[in-house]
Amino acid sequence: MPTHDAALTAHKIHINGEPYVAGLYWQTLRHAVTYRDEAKALGKQHAMHAFTIRKTPLVIQAGFAPENLAPCKGVRSLAAALACVLGDNWIGAFMIDADTFAMVAVLDGGIMPGRDIVGSRAVVLAMLHDTLDIVDASSGAKCFERRIAPVSLGFGGEDVALRDLLRGKALRAAPKLRPITFTVSRREIITWTGACMLLLLASGATLVIVKARREAAALAQAEAELAAARQATAEAPAPSLEETAPWSLAPSALAAARACDHALDLPLSLAGWTLNEGRCIGEQVLASYARRGAQPLADFRAEALALLSSDVKAHDNGESATVAGRYIAPPPDLQQPLGDFDATVVFASYFQQRGIPAQLTGGSALEEPADTPPRAWKTYAFSIQSELAPSRAIADLALPGLRVRTITMNIGDVQQPLIRWTIAGDLYVFL
Repeated sequence: MPTHDAALTAHKIHINGEPYVAGLYWQTLRHAVTYRDEAKALGKQHAMHAFTIRKTPLVIQAGFAPENLAPCKGVRSLAAALACVLGDNWIGAFMIDADTFAMVAVLDGGIMPGRDIVGSRAVVLAMLHDTLDIVDASSGAKCFERRIAPVSLGFGGEDVALRDLLRGKALRAAPKLRPITFTVSRREIITWTGACMLLLLASGATLVIVKARREAAALAQAEAELAAARQATAEAPAPSLEETAPWSLAPSALAAARACDHALDLPLSLAGWTLNEGRCIGEQVLASYARRGAQPLADFRAEALALLSSDVKAHDNGESATVAGRYIAPPPDLQQPLGDFDATVVFASYFQQRGIPAQLTGGSALEEPADTPPRAWKTYAFSIQSELAPSRAIADLALPGLRVRTITMNIGDVQQPLIRWTIAGDLYVFL
């Protein structure tokens, strides 16, 4: 499949003079009675602007619209309107203009997450084929009963226009979006700013597949650049102390935190298995999932292979599993550390002012090679715990010599998922 960029935001379009919203994030609801309260709670948690409810004999779903779409009160969902007309098992693409298409897929009565999008011809065609591959791999004998696409798209199936489908009963039956009104404390706003992007990126295979392919290309490019750099440095003069000291072999703490934040943009759920923990170690990222429902390990493995391009390692008799991947680490930072007293004062004061628990322990001296200028340094071990994403927790910390070893993201209870972060590493200082 070609590389493509999926839509990251919802879009408002007009058909037969009526406004519709495409590109909602669809979430299956768990409560058969209090599903509306559940949908509102999810929207409030993740700072969504509006929502709509689909209730069928097979599934109850909520579709959420992000802040970029405001205002959209009273506007109908395009995917939900089409599902009212076309039924419980179909996949379709519909022309909006010359090179813009809407794509929707409905399986077993539910709109598939990440399959309510608006994009270019290349984006939508690639997503149509990816969706067929995923359904064929994970559903066995299940398949879509209808395929709908313009002849010009080359996907096959029926050629039906939106203006012919969305008339009369379809307009009356399609649910409308309602605003999510809420008030939260300043602490809650700060806590969920980082989690909001994680929720949006968990909207199915659309962004995950694109991200995996981009990272594969970036990894290949980085490896080629590394090989060229090694060849170029083979004839370079002997490195100085600043180039061989341990802090000069790793990126700055902020650069490492930003890279890990990006690497841990993981789906909160894969085939019904929920994310418990994510961890960055060096250039490796590890994601731990646990089985919550009836979905077997084989289904989780198939979706992990399809969406994350990575196989799984099972634990606890197949009740939990780990997915491993790689990401590109930033370049080393050669900036000199501070003196012992200055560095510890900066470290302690920064986290005290922000109320973030932080520990600094140890302080063992390190010896320099005999052929370097006589200046000694030592290292402290540090640990930071926060509800802020790592790059936000240390965004304003100007402390050369601070280096990250591991970053751990821990997800709380399934019903109330609170993300907690732990950053561990070393602080190098001059004596």
